[in-house]
Amino acid sequence: MSSIEWWPLLAGLGLFLFGMKLMEEAISKLTGRTFKIFLRKHTANPVKAVASGTITTAILQSSTLVTLLVMSFTGAGIIGLKNGIGIILGANLGTTFTGWMVSLLGFKLNIQTVVLPVIALGGLGTIFLKTERLLHFSKFLMGFGFIFMGLGFMKDSFVSIAEGFNVSALQGKPLVMFLLTGFLLTAAIQSSSASVAIYLSALSAGILSIEQAVFMVMGSDLGTTVTAMIGTVNANAVKKKTGYAHLAINVIQVSMAVLFWRFYFKIINQIIDVNDTLIALVFFQSMMNLAGIVMLTPLLTPFTRWIDSLVNATSGNHSTYIDQTNPTEVVSAIEALSKEVKLFAHKTLETLKDFFENGSSSYEALKEYENEITRFYLITGQQIMNKKESEMLSELSSAVRNWSLAVKDVKDVKHNYDALRNSSVDDKYGFHLLIKEKQLAFYRMVDELLNNPDSGMRSEARNLRQDLFALYNNKVNELFKRITEADIDYAGIMNLIREIGNSNELLAMETERVFNHKVTE
Repeated sequence: MSSIEWWPLLAGLGLFLFGMKLMEEAISKLTGRTFKIFLRKHTANPVKAVASGTITTAILQSSTLVTLLVMSFTGAGIIGLKNGIGIILGANLGTTFTGWMVSLLGFKLNIQTVVLPVIALGGLGTIFLKTERLLHFSKFLMGFGFIFMGLGFMKDSFVSIAEGFNVSALQGKPLVMFLLTGFLLTAAIQSSSASVAIYLSALSAGILSIEQAVFMVMGSDLGTTVTAMIGTVNANAVKKKTGYAHLAINVIQVSMAVLFWRFYFKIINQIIDVNDTLIALVFFQSMMNLAGIVMLTPLLTPFTRWIDSLVNATSGNHSTYIDQTNPTEVVSAIEALSKEVKLFAHKTLETLKDFFENGSSSYEALKEYENEITRFYLITGQQIMNKKESEMLSELSSAVRNWSLAVKDVKDVKHNYDALRNSSVDDKYGFHLLIKEKQLAFYRMVDELLNNPDSGMRSEARNLRQDLFALYNNKVNELFKRITEADIDYAGIMNLIREIGNSNELLAMETERVFNHKVTE
C-alpha cells in the first residue's frame, strides 16, 4: 500500500468517471435515428452482437474500451441490455487478439498513444466549433480521452508494484495463488493485454510453468471486470446491469475454466496438436472465452432476465410492490400496481418538496421509477382482461403520467425560480419565500389526503389550488408595480406561475382520484 501513489490514483478515478459521464451525454445527443438503426441492425440477434464485440475489440485491442462504450450506449438507451451483453461476450474473445499478436509477432498497439491528440481535438472543438453535432462530437472525444487519461493515471499510480512484480516469488505456491495474483495485477494496471504479455514473457523465460500461467490468465479475466464495476458508480440502472453482466460473464467463464482446464489442455495438446507453450497459453485464453460464448449465447434471453431481476432486487430499482409480482397475472398485477402508484405519488411529493426547500431536483430518479412502472403495466396490458380491469389499468397508467408531469412542469421552470431565490432585490426574494411557504403547505395537505382520503381537509384542499393561483397572480401584479422594468423578467415570472399552477392542477386532479377510490381500491 505504501508503494501506491494515491493522488494520481484519485485524479485518475475522477477523470475516468467524468469522461464516462461526458461521453454518455455526448452519445445521447449525437445518436440520431440513422445511427440507432445501424447499431441495432448490427446487434439485432445474439450472433451478430457477439461478432460485433469480437471484431471491434480485435481492432481496438481493448476490451475495456468496448465494455465502457457498451455501458454508455445502454445507459443512453441506444441499444438494449440484451444486445449490450452480447457485445461484451464477443469483446472477451476479441481481447485475446492482443495475446496472439504478442505471441506470434511480438507487436502490441498502445491505444493511449492517441489520447493526447484526441483530448486536444475535443477540447479545441468544444471552444471553436459552433455546429451542435460537431460540438457534441468534440465532447465525445473529450470523454473518450479523459477515460484513458484516467486509466493511465491509475495505472501509473501502481507502476512501482508492476515494475517490481517478480513471478518467481510465487514458486511452490498453490495454483489458486496464481489466479489471485493475476486478478490483482490486472486490476492494478487496468489492462489484461499487458498482464498476458507479462505472463508470456515469464513463460518464455521459464519462470512460469504453463499451468501457473494458465491460472494467472484466469485471474486476469476476472481483473478486467474492475474497470467496468468502477463505471457503474452513480450510474443509472441499465448501465449498472451492463456492468454487472460483464462481471457475471467473466465469473462464469473463469469458473468453467477452473473446473475444465485439464480438458481444455487435452484438446489443445492432443486434438489440435499445439506444442509451443506460448501459443498454447493464448489458445487456452481464447478457448476459455469461446466456451463462455458457446454456453451463454443460446441462453442470452434468460441470462438477461436474470441480470435484470438481480440488479433490480439489489440496486438501481425504485419500485416495491411490482417487483414481487408477475405482470402477466392480471388480478395480482393490478393490485400491486395500485399500491405502487400510491408510493409513486408520495415520491412525487417528496421530489417537489425537495425542489422548493433545497432548490434541488431528483427528477431523473423519478423518471427511472416511472419507467419501471410503465414497463410493468404495458406487459399487463397485453394480457386478456375484463372491462373493469382494463379501465382500472387505464386509470393507473394515467395517474402515473400525471404525477410525473406535475414534477416536470416545476422542473422546467427551475431557472425562473432560481432567479427569484438568488435575487438581490428584496421584493423578488420575498416572492420566492411566499411561493416556497405556500407550495410546501399545499404538498403537506396533499400528502395527508393520500394517507387519509376521508380527511376533514378534503373541501379545503379542493379550493386551495385556485386560491394559490389567484394569490400568486395578485402578488405578481404588485411586484410589477414596485420594481422597475430593468430589474424584472416579466415573461420568466409569468411562466413560473403558469407552470406551478399546471402542476398544482394535476396534483389536485390525481388527489380527487384518491377521493373517488379509483386508484387505491
